[in-house]
Amino acid sequence: MKRIRLILLLIILFGLESKITAIGGAYSDLGDGTIQDAGNRLLWRKCIRGRGTAGMNYTDCGTSSGPAESSNWTNALSYCRNLGTTLGDGRQWRLPSVKELISIVDYRVTSMPIINASLFPNTTTGRYWTSTNSFAMGSSPTLSGNGNNESDPKQYVASSENIDQHYKIPEGTSYRSMVYIVDFAIGGVVEYPKSNTNGYVRCVTSY
Repeated sequence: MKRIRLILLLIILFGLESKITAIGGAYSDLGDGTIQDAGNRLLWRKCIRGRGTAGMNYTDCGTSSGPAESSNWTNALSYCRNLGTTLGDGRQWRLPSVKELISIVDYRVTSMPIINASLFPNTTTGRYWTSTNSFAMGSSPTLSGNGNNESDPKQYVASSENIDQHYKIPEGTSYRSMVYIVDFAIGGVVEYPKSNTNGYVRCVTSY
């Protein structure tokens, strides 16, 4: 039954109109800490958060450095959004949608993590945050600061009809309290509470 539910979920996530194709296309290591997915016009961070050093241009994914590898969802969002400033590369890094992240699961791999280790070395086996909200409901916190909508880290949610379309949610209004994560131990998608601190992070940007 669980296998059937997983298959149905993947069919829904990768509907006929999906623009994201699964791994196996034209991937290139650009040598600057990024992996290019030419087919989907995406750039992935080669190392997950908390891996790699500036001196090695964040290509040494076997080295632990910087922030903790895992965190809650809010922290993960903030980390990716600020990554362009941190790296000074001018790119608009973000947390990937569930369709984007599941596309780098490589089902040809027979051991954990279920990912191409040549492209994405030293990937910690675990659950990785996406920006795609699930159906469980909650309420958005009121944040300190200037009070405008741009200060709310939970303002972007993907619609169920078009995963690439996003909407802004003002502070203090209802938002979804669960998101989809991609589990690289099993290569599947699971709902996860945003407050859980055990989620890992791999940032992406479009080009």
